[in-house]
Amino acid sequence: MTVSLLAVNSKKYYIDGEVNKPGEYKLVTPTTILEALSEAGGFREFARTGKIRVLRGADTLKFDYKQVSHGKKMEQNV
Repeated sequence: MTVSLLAVNSKKYYIDGEVNKPGEYKLVTPTTILEALSEAGGFREFARTGKIRVLRGADTLKFDYKQVSHGKKMEQNV
């Protein structure tokens, strides 16, 4: 018998808040915050894009979309 792994579907990330498509997304390849936000369809009208919080385990990271999208503070785009 031969067993082959075709895909790993256990890794996921979640996007909530003022995005167009909040929900659960598969983490198939390394994904940056900008890529994840794009996958979620961008922001709704009243999103506070300068005050995004990323929860990673016990850590809370700050993410300022306005700055990162203008090429500043790119280290936030983990």
